[in-house]
Amino acid sequence: MIEKKIKQILKERMTHIKLREDSFDEETLKYTLPMPKEVDSMAKEVEKLLKDHFKELPVDFIIETLTHLGQAPNVMYDDNGYFAVSGDGLQEVVYGRKKIEGGMTVIVNKKMWKKTIREALKHYMEN
Repeated sequence: MIEKKIKQILKERMTHIKLREDSFDEETLKYTLPMPKEVDSMAKEVEKLLKDHFKELPVDFIIETLTHLGQAPNVMYDDNGYFAVSGDGLQEVVYGRKKIEGGMTVIVNKKMWKKTIREALKHYMEN
């Protein structure tokens, strides 16, 4: 199953990232290990799998997977039957487990509005 394969790649990718994060030296305020090159190649592999299997994967799985790659897809609805997915916008900075309280601004242009969330997500991923 493709979802299982994607989850396995993400798990392995996170292992590489965690190794680097754990190498942070509080005294020098530097990482003792560089970011492994595999991190980027694994992200590209996951993105390709998402695009190649876009029609068969659940929308929520795709969106959650994109967040594991550092993206911030936001789904909007305009009350007129159209959806948009955007990763551009402004929000307050949050740390740790803190949740945003207050306003967020998400930037959407006319071409992003689609009849379904899946169509809007496809547009987001292609642009």
